[in-house]
Amino acid sequence: MKAAPLRFGGLLVNYLCNMRCGHCIYASSPHREREYITPETARRALRRIRELGCRRIHIAGGEPFLQPERLLEVLRIKGVKVVLISTDGMVPRDLRNAADRFVDLNELRPALEKVDGQPQP
Repeated sequence: MKAAPLRFGGLLVNYLCNMRCGHCIYASSPHREREYITPETARRALRRIRELGCRRIHIAGGEPFLQPERLLEVLRIKGVKVVLISTDGMVPRDLRNAADRFVDLNELRPALEKVDGQPQP
């Protein structure tokens, strides 16, 4: 019997977080290592995710937006649609302008998808 392909997968990009939530399944916190997934490791993981049948993923971590440039590197990898980026929504004072680093998200629009499955306009 052949298993059905997976429809949805996830990619954990880091463990560092600006919060320390007791319910966090990854035990992320401000005290965790600052390492972020490398583009090559992300490519290998996403290749495997595609091989398993996934075409849509969520990105999680600690807090993926603590290193916006690294997050953009992951988002630029082709082959899967990102439907969710888990975030604690709390931006530390020194990162309040981090959104400025994402000014050209239009180039990423094809890789992003609304939760309802419809492409972004």
